[in-house]
Amino acid sequence: MRQATTGTVGAPPDRVRGEEGAMKTGNLKIRALSCPHCAGEIEKILVAQRGVRNAAARTGNPGGAEVEYEESRVTLEQLVGVLRGQGYDAEIGGHSAGGAP
Repeated sequence: MRQATTGTVGAPPDRVRGEEGAMKTGNLKIRALSCPHCAGEIEKILVAQRGVRNAAARTGNPGGAEVEYEESRVTLEQLVGVLRGQGYDAEIGGHSAGGAP
């Protein structure tokens, strides 16, 4: 079971052990993300993807998500595709979870 702390969801320890490539942090813009529950669901969706270590979503218009990921395993384009497949209007870009560009 994953434990969330202050809006950040991290991968279970077994998902981040062993050989790791370079970790990057990227931002996704998610339109019409006004519900805290939906932000939590987005975090869960992102962290469930192979290569994603952490995700922090924030509500707003547009809302967004900051994602820490291993670039040799997953791309921001793939993560956008996953979110779009779940019905979210997502694209690369936006601001960090803290609101900074």
